[in-house]
Amino acid sequence: MRQAMLTARRAREIKPTAEGARVLAQVAERTKERVALEWRREAVKLAPDSPEDLVALANCALQFNEIAEAEKALAASTGNGETGASHAIAAQIADAKGNQSGAQREWALAVEREPGDKSYALGLALAELRSNSPALRETGYASLEELRADKIQRLPATRALLADAILYHTSDERLKKLGNDLQGYPESVFSDRLLYLDMLRTTNDAEFPRALSDIEENASTRPNELAQLIAWMNSHGLALLGLDLVRRLDRQTVAKWPVPLELADSYARVADWQGLERFVGSGQWSQLDFMRHAFLARALREQEKTQAGDREWSSAIREAAEDPYELDMLERAVIDWGWTKEAIDLLWQIAKFPEKQTDALRALYQHYAKQNDTRELYLVLVKLAGATPEDLIVRNNLAQVSLLLNIDTGHARKMAEDLYHREPSNSAYASTYAFALYSNGDVQQAVKIMKSLSPTQLQDPAASAYLGIFLTAAGQKDEAQPYLIRGANGALLPEERTLLNRSVANASPR
Repeated sequence: MRQAMLTARRAREIKPTAEGARVLAQVAERTKERVALEWRREAVKLAPDSPEDLVALANCALQFNEIAEAEKALAASTGNGETGASHAIAAQIADAKGNQSGAQREWALAVEREPGDKSYALGLALAELRSNSPALRETGYASLEELRADKIQRLPATRALLADAILYHTSDERLKKLGNDLQGYPESVFSDRLLYLDMLRTTNDAEFPRALSDIEENASTRPNELAQLIAWMNSHGLALLGLDLVRRLDRQTVAKWPVPLELADSYARVADWQGLERFVGSGQWSQLDFMRHAFLARALREQEKTQAGDREWSSAIREAAEDPYELDMLERAVIDWGWTKEAIDLLWQIAKFPEKQTDALRALYQHYAKQNDTRELYLVLVKLAGATPEDLIVRNNLAQVSLLLNIDTGHARKMAEDLYHREPSNSAYASTYAFALYSNGDVQQAVKIMKSLSPTQLQDPAASAYLGIFLTAAGQKDEAQPYLIRGANGALLPEERTLLNRSVANASPR
């Protein structure tokens, strides 16, 4: 891989071409390096009329969880017609967004377009296996069993069936059969051995200690496999075993990347803060040295060495500040550590970079919504509306919050009106537009718009709260009572709660 990368780089220096960028992207994708995204973008730039490059960019973006970029590339590629590959990417995007039914539908369309491509059949079967529907799960299960007869698809099909069997505690005999089959395939990889360990541990098999010992021995001279094994131990509550393993290895092996990152996590998981401080207190982690500073900051803070810990955290931020992906890695780490303030500060920094802006702002929106912090929500929504002007929900939320805070109300009313006329049956848009009218003194029209919603829509506590507020203002206090009661059980922002409480007080019999 290294030689391939060097050769491709030399060729690109002589003459930049889309094909050169594709080769560099393929190498980086295999080694799971984010620079692959840069090469895919360059290929699209050099060959703008190539739908294949757009599809490849979408796939690459999915690999690194850049959902917004994947959606954008997919939308551009489908201008040349939908293919099995485009439906497959749409399915993965739907899955990443938690839309299971959408993922199943797109996989089915991919199979319909190209029935000979077994990878699409595999994707559909996996989507069905994850379904909550017993019938669909059974269909997916049967399809995966059929795919086990295909030499190309048998490995992922068996992996999926074994993982499902572990999750649902299938019979020990079935688990062992799948596990042994998986181990027997010549194309199996190290992660398959870890899945086999999962099976042995789940069934309390007496073979587990010996199998673990064998894997430890084989991984001890291979840094990538050793890091995977330590990560597996960390995630299965066996971090102490990981620490014991590395104590038996020479220092050069332990120092090889990516072992240090997983080992630092091991120290943190067993709360050995002095051990973590010693481990990360010196040396260099090359491009990820910002993570070494972050772990050191945690070790020091946990020992109440606050000033030293703060200095190390500042170093981590400084070293990662110019790279949104490094900042994102830091943010994900500190979220796991419970460092909420630091995570929020990082998200605001990440939001300055166009490639990560939308995801960061959405994460900030979720945080401030949970905190009921309307003013911070407004600041986030202003930026989010600028970053995603096509997102109608964001525009509606911005209009609503602007009206609640009495900020830029003229623009907010215009937005609310436009959205309502575009989708008058949307209860959220109707509520915002009705509130815009109410806040401008037109109470009767606000009531009329809310009453145009269906009884089912008015069962929603937020919609009920607004109708109750408007009815009270219109003097229809008896009719307002049930809506106010239902609305009180909703998740309301403080300003909405104040309006509701005031209406409740006004509507109560004296």
